[in-house]
Amino acid sequence: MTAQVYLPARQGSLQSEILAASRAAGRIPYVLAPELASVTGELSAGRPVLVLQNLGVSWAPRWHYAVVIGADAGSDQVILRSGTDERRVMRTPLFLRTWKRSGFWAVTVLKPGELPAAPDRDRYVEAVVGLEQTGHYRAAREAWRAGRSHWSNDAGIQFGLANSEFALGNFATAEMLYLDLLSEDSSLLIARNNLAMTLVALGQNDHALEQIDIALAHAEGSPLLEELRDTKRIAVSGVRSTSK
Repeated sequence: MTAQVYLPARQGSLQSEILAASRAAGRIPYVLAPELASVTGELSAGRPVLVLQNLGVSWAPRWHYAVVIGADAGSDQVILRSGTDERRVMRTPLFLRTWKRSGFWAVTVLKPGELPAAPDRDRYVEAVVGLEQTGHYRAAREAWRAGRSHWSNDAGIQFGLANSEFALGNFATAEMLYLDLLSEDSSLLIARNNLAMTLVALGQNDHALEQIDIALAHAEGSPLLEELRDTKRIAVSGVRSTSK
């Protein structure tokens, strides 16, 4: 990954490039909570953690990326793979000081279907959405499924799973997931919109119009109003083409 994220013009690597490189490989970069326990939790799960350190001072920073590969609470040491050093031992207080200067930035890389050691819902959703936006829909689907197994009643995660199924052309599965969401909360306009688009894809344009009309009846003042109208135009066009 180093060759992909090193930016000579900026004398180093930036967090956004690191996250992008992981996503490009179909992996999920998960930014950890800013505490040492998050790092040691990932190490216990067998995953190394990339951290950003400032080895200089605040007014003369010397930014440096290192991979934490071990931590020994008994001897108060952190073990790093740092630069060309495959094993650099740093006292924990010094590590914490240099890490703190970066805002305690740390990331581990999950395989699709893996959950972090101490899953945080918002951090996980943000990570999976970032992957999905790169077009890795199969990987995103596995990630949403893993999330759903942990947060079984989370509407946002089920919505993400439904969207991935739709993107993969699994329209019947997407329809079932959207309907399940709406059975729990009929006011989810975006879920009803996407259900209508799914029905269009299934060739059920009349049913799509029914769904989008329900959404439009409750969409006054909604930021989704124009998107709902666009969906209705698509559904109407489909009805006309099939009636010829």
